[in-house]
Amino acid sequence: MFKQSLKYLAISTIILSRTLPTIASCNDEAEPRTQNKIKPEFTIITVDKRNALRALGKCISADGSTIGGNVDQTSFIWTQKRGTTYLGLPIKDNANKNIGSTLFSMNFDGTVFLGGLTLSGTISNPYSCKWLADTNILDEISEIKISGTVPEKVTGMSGDGNTFVGYLCNGGYNIPYTWGKDVGRTILKNRNDGIGGSAALGTNFDGSVVVGYSFVRKKYNNSTNDDYKRATIWTNGAMISLDPDEIKGAPTHVSFTDSEAIATNYDGSVTIGYCYTSDAFTGFRYTLNDGMKSFGTLNGISYNNKPKAINGNGEVIVGSLDTTNKPFIWTPKTGIVSLENYLKPYLPKGVILEQATGVSADGSVVVGNGRYLESYTAFVWRAYLPEFKSEDFKFGAGKIVSDKLSIKPTQAEAN
Repeated sequence: MFKQSLKYLAISTIILSRTLPTIASCNDEAEPRTQNKIKPEFTIITVDKRNALRALGKCISADGSTIGGNVDQTSFIWTQKRGTTYLGLPIKDNANKNIGSTLFSMNFDGTVFLGGLTLSGTISNPYSCKWLADTNILDEISEIKISGTVPEKVTGMSGDGNTFVGYLCNGGYNIPYTWGKDVGRTILKNRNDGIGGSAALGTNFDGSVVVGYSFVRKKYNNSTNDDYKRATIWTNGAMISLDPDEIKGAPTHVSFTDSEAIATNYDGSVTIGYCYTSDAFTGFRYTLNDGMKSFGTLNGISYNNKPKAINGNGEVIVGSLDTTNKPFIWTPKTGIVSLENYLKPYLPKGVILEQATGVSADGSVVVGNGRYLESYTAFVWRAYLPEFKSEDFKFGAGKIVSDKLSIKPTQAEAN
């Protein structure tokens, strides 16, 4: 059953153990301004004695209490109550070798995970499974039939854990799809003027709004026809294509040719992504009323920036700055803020921060990656940032609810 392949998983019921201490500094002279005088907290949540070369925190629960990802080829789960658990998979390939694993998406309460088993780098159909809480063993493994014989990739999962999104790989032409537990696979609308097809990369809480990209054919600077990516939103059977030429507030000396949408908020009303050329890129935030807007500058300087995640109401966005992958956080009120500078008083010595990869629903908890300067060992970090908490977003009755109503793009407004 477990042939050499990459098998995607939806994983629930995780065993967790080993609490790690919060690391914080009390340098009052450099202390940032904080809401209600509550100081930020910084925590290193992965400890790896093998001098990890790569550590990625890839997903976070809505309340920020659960984080998933991988250290080198080993998946991990972290919670505030139980600390970090590295997930040893009791499965071997045909050569009787242990396999690697990663987690890259979770549902809103941190009970269902989407991940992968790394065998030989090839792709097979996704799998769903459960973890036996007391034995750390996979159980109830069942294949999710999405495409039959056509290879596919799963790229994301809805917040309620009921919908997967991704794309089918059909001879170099990608076909976007959603897969629901009750409805099976749905092929999304595709453009016909580009040779590369389309891909779904993310979705909202209930799977009703999907974001990604489509290839289009367009001429630039009197060149021959070329294929370029366009950030794309699918909703209500319609397809909205976002042209990078229409981005507002981006550096005027750069003419962006491509764009991708990578994530959307709880109700699908706010989409984030980035526009790019061969040597420059800038993030954007899109709403129906405001269109595509860049994140602006940092201290008056335009930096390359790429968003990675968005909070529930779409008011807090995190990602990486420039080619150095330094983490940033953005809100409409603060603009771009360097998290490396903001958290400097609270970092242990010899630590450097890299990209921010996830944010909680209220915007107050951020997860990212970093390294120790001396050994260059990689780690995953978590930061509590009370100043960036969105007061209008809260939890209730087993699901996330927002005080503010927002407008979804509809078929009438789609291109």
